Amino acid sequence: MFQIITNSSISHLRGELFELFLNIQQLESNFHRLETLHIYVDPPSPALKFLSTVYRSTVYSNQLPGTTVLFSKPIALEEKAEIAPISGMREFDVVPRGTRAVDVMKTMEEGVPGTRIFYLGAFQKGKMIAQTKVIIDVIESGDSVSLLKSPKSTVAFEAPLPADSLVFDVEKRNISEPLLFHLEEPSRFFQIGQLSGRVTTVLPVGYGIYHIHIVARNQKKQRSDSWLEINIRKPLENKKSRSRRHLDDLIFRIPENATKEEIQKKKNMVGLAERLYLAHIKSYQKGVN
Repeated sequence: MFQIITNSSISHLRGELFELFLNIQQLESNFHRLETLHIYVDPPSPALKFLSTVYRSTVYSNQLPGTTVLFSKPIALEEKAEIAPISGMREFDVVPRGTRAVDVMKTMEEGVPGTRIFYLGAFQKGKMIAQTKVIIDVIESGDSVSLLKSPKSTVAFEAPLPADSLVFDVEKRNISEPLLFHLEEPSRFFQIGQLSGRVTTVLPVGYGIYHIHIVARNQKKQRSDSWLEINIRKPLENKKSRSRRHLDDLIFRIPENATKEEIQKKKNMVGLAERLYLAHIKSYQKGVN
């Protein structure tokens, strides 16, 4: 049995029917057969989708069972739905977290190094409405070192970034150790200096939340991963609002042409050297202004 998976997004084919031709050859024989697979890409409901179409992470072969796999974005939906695997998940398990999200847990203590790919589907009333792809790289436990200071970082900006802007400097744990940096998944908007670990923009970047997966290696081919969230948000509007008065505030209403004697006669004066707040509050509550 073989699985047929997509190499890239086919979202542009939503609502269309197309044909996939398969040339099948029998082993040790010249027998050939041509099969036609008709594929219809059913557009998902616009109100229900995963926060990301692809999730990628790295685990080490000797990590204990029950270890949560860390992704740059949570495996979650915008609406309530049941999330379940729709392809094999050897070495991993899906654990519900509320009604909109799941965690991926490692179930085996040892794992053969390599890349694991599986798919998760979102179901409502038994019908699959959305799906996402999960990629987990299992690497040798000997490579499990902490070359970087933080496995996850967040930076925020309040204006769009022009091209060639500095976004983030990845911090090494050992400043003197030379490292080679690269992005696990190529990015259209961001790049990282191979030797410096400096993240910069390639093109102008607008408002939104962006995630990149950074990989660092040393001369021993040991690897360390870090996830960076780049949040470019619109600044909050400065709305002028009249502050509320507190009950302890003293409010004096004085006629425009009042004389000093009239003010003193009404006892509308506060002795700044004396803290007689209770007396003034009591007078305020009686309506003496």
